[in-house]
Amino acid sequence: MAQEIIEVAPNPTNGIINFTLSGDQAKDIERVDLFNLNGQLLQTVQGQNQSFVELNMSEQQAGLYLARVYLSGSGKFVLKKIAKVQ
Repeated sequence: MAQEIIEVAPNPTNGIINFTLSGDQAKDIERVDLFNLNGQLLQTVQGQNQSFVELNMSEQQAGLYLARVYLSGSGKFVLKKIAKVQ
């Protein structure tokens, strides 16, 4: 069974965070949704069907966030925890 791996760096971040997808049969990133811990959608970035997406969190307050990373063509997503520092 192929397994995709999503790397998130730097984490914690003070601004720009990068999502990189790799794996045996890597798909592309369709989009990334950023949520606060209350489940409120704060930001969406379209992935342009690439294996790399950049998310600018500089406008967000320090704290913990969840990123939902959607994989193109599969209907699947992966959740990643992100820490934002000042």
